Amino acid sequence: MKKKLLFVTGSLGEGGAEKSLASLLGHLDFDRFDVELFAFKPVGLTAPMIPERVRVLPLPGDYQAFCLPLVKSVAAFLTRGRFALAWARVLYSAQLRTSASRAVNEQRAWKYLSRSLPRNGCGYDAVIAYLEKTPCYYAIDKTDAKRKILYLHTDYKKLGADPAFDAKYYASADFVVAVSPSCAAGLKDSFPSLVAKIKVVENIIDAAEIRHLAWEGSTGEIVFEGTALITVGRLSREKGIDTAVEACSLLVIDGFPIKWYHIGSGDEEGEIRRLIKEKSLEDTFILLGAKTNPYPYVARCAVYVQPSRHEGKSIAIEEAKALSKPVVATSFSTVASQLTDGFDGLIAGTSARSLADTIERLLSDGELYGRIQSNLGAYQGHTAGIEEFCNLL
Repeated sequence: MKKKLLFVTGSLGEGGAEKSLASLLGHLDFDRFDVELFAFKPVGLTAPMIPERVRVLPLPGDYQAFCLPLVKSVAAFLTRGRFALAWARVLYSAQLRTSASRAVNEQRAWKYLSRSLPRNGCGYDAVIAYLEKTPCYYAIDKTDAKRKILYLHTDYKKLGADPAFDAKYYASADFVVAVSPSCAAGLKDSFPSLVAKIKVVENIIDAAEIRHLAWEGSTGEIVFEGTALITVGRLSREKGIDTAVEACSLLVIDGFPIKWYHIGSGDEEGEIRRLIKEKSLEDTFILLGAKTNPYPYVARCAVYVQPSRHEGKSIAIEEAKALSKPVVATSFSTVASQLTDGFDGLIAGTSARSLADTIERLLSDGELYGRIQSNLGAYQGHTAGIEEFCNLL
């Protein structure tokens, strides 16, 4: 008899967790599982990657009204006589505007948001919250299942969340899954009483599929006689794109003929564009926007750069390795779980100067570059994650 699974996530956008979810779903055996998906934002670049046999649940009407801009949302509820929900929407908006961290605000706002979400009364064999915070709270508070599994895709200590709030949710789960051993170590430090529930299930990286997709299309935007660098990731503070722009400026000053391409979008696009203009890098640091298939772009560049301030386990780094691209990454807390300095990439400090110096070292040493690229030729990705996941069920 098939097991019935419900996956819960935040959005189907361009982030690593979203791509990881699509990859996991794509590797499931649908002869063994009936799968449903609830996404708080069921649109975005990852949406077409969700297998057709996954049933994406519709958004509840009250939740759709709750997501409207404040005035429109309150008016919609008042028109229908839903005064409690109108007041909850006001309190939700007020909570998100407090001086607490973004993560803490999201935690505290859940009690208001949850009022717009009816309980999912379907009996599932397992509910999997595939992203931290709100999807986890929904899985625990709003679903019925024999087993509940909560995922964490980042370093918990860098999340800025209140551990006391999350502790009760993690305690109610059967398993709390980290996507790398270093992420698991951070969880165990933060929640020592829950060590037995914490498991590691690494993201699925299908190297053969990535290589296939890399040669599916052309990339007319990348035509350059110098050295092309590339970064893939959201335009958000944790991804360190501002550091990348600063490092690019230093490379130009030092006389390196480069162009640095970036794939992705995000809330900080305006600030990044301002910084690019300030540094006169409009023709050197190129924002390509979000791409459904970034692999042809990565394949046509010489070096992949990950300038993050913190990561859980960067899928973009693993994808670059699958394409035999030497990686330069900053020394975020979990980087050692992905790169061995001098073997499959180089690890820089967190400053723009250190990042630029490390890129210069790689570009100036042909023997080092060739050795790293040769080492990456043996990279096979990671597909054991599907077995690790199924074992939790």
